Amino acid sequence: MKPQFQDPECIFEPGELTQRNIGSFPKCTKVCSFLKIEGLPILKYEDLAEAFENLEVLVGGLKIVDTWFKNVKFLKNLRRIEAISTSPVEIHSNEIMTELGMVNLTTVLTHKFEVSGNKEMMVLNLPKLQTVDCQTPPYEPVISMSTNNDDFCMTTEEMKVFVMNNRIEKFYVNSEICQPTGDNMKTCTTPEVGCEELIGNLEIGPDFDTKIVNSLKIIYGSLLVRNSTLVDLSCLGNLTHIAQFGGKGTKANSPLLDYKLLVPVVKIQKEVKSIKMANLERIVTSVWNAGNIRDENDWELENGNETCAADQYALFQKTLQNALRSFDGLSC
Repeated sequence: MKPQFQDPECIFEPGELTQRNIGSFPKCTKVCSFLKIEGLPILKYEDLAEAFENLEVLVGGLKIVDTWFKNVKFLKNLRRIEAISTSPVEIHSNEIMTELGMVNLTTVLTHKFEVSGNKEMMVLNLPKLQTVDCQTPPYEPVISMSTNNDDFCMTTEEMKVFVMNNRIEKFYVNSEICQPTGDNMKTCTTPEVGCEELIGNLEIGPDFDTKIVNSLKIIYGSLLVRNSTLVDLSCLGNLTHIAQFGGKGTKANSPLLDYKLLVPVVKIQKEVKSIKMANLERIVTSVWNAGNIRDENDWELENGNETCAADQYALFQKTLQNALRSFDGLSC
């Protein structure tokens, strides 16, 4: 389906960019094109930077595949991508690409946003990204960011763009969280008073000081409660999101592994009588062994009433023995 576009001089029909047609790429700030950059470096980086110097809004789609560019900073002025119909935004299989570097990009509207298979990619470097969504009903956005470098990471600000959007329900992501920089007191790597975003697992064990998690809102890792004397999790009353997207510590996306080798996103000992967290909105994960309650021998309780999958994205409240466990009024 071709989008309606008022200015014919701002339409780039060929789609695939080549040496022959790069000179005819429109000098408009808003261009309509299913833009494709693919293959060996026949196109020079400098020529691309010149061609896209005025480009701020791309309507159509974007595909950058099998290139030998280290980044896509030739699109540094691009602010918005509006993919049409089922057109994706794909940047994958670029052998030496280390980052995207679209430093002014704020909005990506597409049914599929993929940055995968870039073996040297360490970071996204999308510091102004605010929105990733889909404007073509009934489609919902799919996020795919996997098989990049083993040390690939996203910043907490980039991660929140995906985690906070409840319309994004399909994640194919394997990423660490980049270590915080500067003096951001609200982000921490170990729990402390005043911290709102924890990078890493929250482990609640014996003699745990609940005051250090009272302000916590987001856990970028797992919630693990074991050998604790707590009877409930009211200390996590401000927690809204738990997000775990694999990385080296979880052995995620490996279906041949024994499920016990995977780190669950939520693991709570059965002695905790209430595991309700008053403001928890969402558990987001690429780890299929997502949420469970286990006994003292680390065996998952299997009677069907003690375990529910975390993809319910809901709160759960412990009930009487043999009663169904409740998730936001639903049961499983």
